[in-house]
Amino acid sequence: MREIKFRAWLLNEKRMHYIDGFYDPVMSYNDEETCIIVQYTGIKDTSGKEIYDLHILNNKFIVVFYQYIVCIVDISNGDILKKGLKRDELEITGEYFSLPEDSKRSVDKYIRQAESAFKNQEICFAVV
Repeated sequence: MREIKFRAWLLNEKRMHYIDGFYDPVMSYNDEETCIIVQYTGIKDTSGKEIYDLHILNNKFIVVFYQYIVCIVDISNGDILKKGLKRDELEITGEYFSLPEDSKRSVDKYIRQAESAFKNQEICFAVV
């Protein structure tokens, strides 16, 4: 069974906070003006780091975690990977939150497209 973990990007402080259970004070003020909460995917990269929603992998992909489905999206064109990546090919190379604002706007569009694909029940493969 996958371990359930969360962390939050605190917008005003511009730092990541690792949430210690559902009673962590951050969980009480989850709104888009205060913080962005992301969930652990249950997958680790090649060096053993935990991969969370919105991690950048291999300088090319972003992880989108939506309603228990993990999807890998190409940040250069928004394509959703239809073939899986092997766990030994995954390397965390960045965070969505550290992207320049103009890059975030492009990536935001691709994230919304991926979420729409989930809502429309399109099949999305991620990691094998």
